[in-house]
Amino acid sequence: MTVEGSRPPTLRFRFVQYGGGIEEIDRFAVRDRIRAGDILRETELAPAGTDDWRAAASYPELVRYFELAGTRSAAGPPQATKVREVRPMSERVVHGVLYPLLGGQVVTVILLAVFSVLPIVSILSALATIGVSLEVIRKSAEGSTKMPALVDTSEIGRMIWLYFRVIFVTLVSLLPLVIFIPYAVFAVLMGKFAASLALIIVLALLAFAALYYPACLATIAVWDDALSALNPVYVVAVIRKTGRDYLVVVGMWFVASVVATIAKMPAVSPLARVPIAGAVFSSFLSLWVLFYASHLLGYAIYRHAPELGWE
Repeated sequence: MTVEGSRPPTLRFRFVQYGGGIEEIDRFAVRDRIRAGDILRETELAPAGTDDWRAAASYPELVRYFELAGTRSAAGPPQATKVREVRPMSERVVHGVLYPLLGGQVVTVILLAVFSVLPIVSILSALATIGVSLEVIRKSAEGSTKMPALVDTSEIGRMIWLYFRVIFVTLVSLLPLVIFIPYAVFAVLMGKFAASLALIIVLALLAFAALYYPACLATIAVWDDALSALNPVYVVAVIRKTGRDYLVVVGMWFVASVVATIAKMPAVSPLARVPIAGAVFSSFLSLWVLFYASHLLGYAIYRHAPELGWE
């Protein structure tokens, strides 16, 4: 059951009831009808206040419900209900280290690392990296423990739009820090602010961003909804309901980043000193951290899907 306050802002739809009559229901009521089989992909719905009747599956806001519920089409064969197998978070923290490296998945990481250091192609690599990261979160939030090996780069326009939404949410998460730093620099130079206090506040704002940002990213990945990711009430509810698992994700993201940073140092890794190869190696480590942390984030969401109403 979804607890009030954890739901993102939602649309309302008009739905023709069996036996006649039109009922107005919100997106979460639609979700429940999809689960019950009352609304199929072909069922026509209209946004509240309009007569724009279209198939339910044509609304981007509802596509995820059909995918997660495994709802069959009106003419399709019935599908077996998927059993939730929830493993301990501690297990994913350990086994997830190899998540981006097993099987064909490592080829994806290597190719993205190579493309990231090439002129022009690096732009496509950045777009694809965002796409893979969000797909990792999305699949992990469904309980998958295997990384997607491929990314669809055929829709460049959609990739660019997705990239800018992620960048926008990132900037919003860092906004308090972005605003404070120029003020702090000016105040310290003018002698109106102690440098030590300014440093403490900067570190506190960084910690806040580190806690706030992953929940925003998960919202975009699972719901494809950037507006909900900007709602502090909703984001805080996500953090509160995932609880300790969420803190584990943030902590391991930090630890993995530190390990990767140390491994990139020329004094630690001879490969880091080699031109081009060193850049590819550094990019590979950064991608490993990103996909590892994204998997942990998605799996934390999967473990708490019932409380979040994200099933």
